[in-house]
Amino acid sequence: MSIGGLRSIPVHPVLFAVFPVLFLFAQNVEETPTADVAAPLALAALGAGTALGAAFALLKDARRAAIVVSPLVLAFFSFGHVRRTLEESRFQPQVGRGIALLGLWVVLALSIAWLASRLRRNLVELTAILNVAAAALALVSLIPAATYVAATRAPADAAAHELRPGAPVDNAPDIYYLIFDRYGSQATLQRVFGIDNSPFLGWLESTGFQVIDDSRANYPKTAHSLAASLNMTYLDELAERHGPVHPDWLPIYGMLQDHAVGRFLQAQGYEYIHIGSWWDPTSVNNIADDNPRFDGRSDFSSTLYDATLAGAIRELFADEPDEPSRRRHYDIVDFQQRALARAGQAPGPTFVFAHVLLPHEPYVFDAQGRYVTAAQERAQSREAAFADQLAYTNTLIQELISDLLDVEEGSEPVIILQADEGPHPLAYERGDQEAWNWEEASIDDLEEKFQILNALYLPGEDDPELGQDLSPVNSFRLVLSHYFGADLPLLPDRQHVFRDNSHPLLFTEITDRLAAGS
Repeated sequence: MSIGGLRSIPVHPVLFAVFPVLFLFAQNVEETPTADVAAPLALAALGAGTALGAAFALLKDARRAAIVVSPLVLAFFSFGHVRRTLEESRFQPQVGRGIALLGLWVVLALSIAWLASRLRRNLVELTAILNVAAAALALVSLIPAATYVAATRAPADAAAHELRPGAPVDNAPDIYYLIFDRYGSQATLQRVFGIDNSPFLGWLESTGFQVIDDSRANYPKTAHSLAASLNMTYLDELAERHGPVHPDWLPIYGMLQDHAVGRFLQAQGYEYIHIGSWWDPTSVNNIADDNPRFDGRSDFSSTLYDATLAGAIRELFADEPDEPSRRRHYDIVDFQQRALARAGQAPGPTFVFAHVLLPHEPYVFDAQGRYVTAAQERAQSREAAFADQLAYTNTLIQELISDLLDVEEGSEPVIILQADEGPHPLAYERGDQEAWNWEEASIDDLEEKFQILNALYLPGEDDPELGQDLSPVNSFRLVLSHYFGADLPLLPDRQHVFRDNSHPLLFTEITDRLAAGS
């Protein structure tokens, strides 16, 4: 078949459908795992192909069917972008949002499709033009994204700290690593929110936890912090390998997926159960034996869906535009509670990682755990909304810890209860978060971000004494040395910032600055 003949095959609806997926990937290639793109790409192509088949069955002409379907595909994928653009323009009060724009868009799309079905011109020529246009759009996104991936992404970085597996340990304790996101220290909660959290911390101590009062995160963001703690090392080597101006977050995410702690414990005969959040880098883990997951959607899929006509309709008819995402934030906590309960029933030694996005905003829980709408949250001060969500978080933790410790004497698990970072400073929330320069943050903002909850339950007759500034990078160094005889001396407890989201590996140490308080 000639090139001209190939151009006349009506493939443009499928190409127009995959273009938005490739475009979104190209815009977010620095922090989107390639695997997250495959399912949306396949669904988009399948949906367009199905619509094309239905139109062909109705019109009995493949080229005419494709010319009808393409404007519908474009309308489906572009509505959210058009609505958002109008909302940000001076036309917002008239047509920027609501049912009127939705109705206008649907009528416009159907009218164009109807006119396309009535065309009498040379459909072979028009098909070729549309094929070339659609292919050009797809390639404009695919080529730079593929080039970037090929140039910057080697296979996932190996765990930064290699450990030789030892002999399996008799009566090995279950190990729980429980991350409660943005849970600040007592000092932070008192200073920033006016909350006295000492009753909860006292309860932890009464159950046998050692609370690290002066613990600070090693990094200000989840990805860096967990990459360091799960590999028991700082990220300096990562910066040296990729260069400090490297813009790609994937090397950091790679350290979350293939980490030293999981590999070591699996070599000791542990089952690794990974209970992730809705945040892509911790939603599942490549080396885990079991990945309970709330739903199959990634952040990438959710963002793509929200820009479509279907996502916009759901948002328009919701009580509040962001209510669906708030509900997801609320519902996943119940799922994680049930997954943690099931994990405790697993036979044999078990390593359980759970990333719980509490008291992380949005503030969707009241103090009793009831759902808080966006309107209800807006009616409160930031401090009051945070206090309610923290109160419920503490209740959840107490219930969870009580269940984990309700076992026969001598079979208690190791529990590391920890935050990955403190709350976002108010200046950060109100500023340009993508361009926020952590090197220039005030000492108050840094203290709020770095001072964290950190408490360890270490059963046994010879509980190690913990320093009051023990940081997350040393948590598993201590645990693996104490329970498995691993030769892992503690590292100096240090704190680092990275410049901004475009320079995730450009680190500056701020340990002395935090210690001096200036």
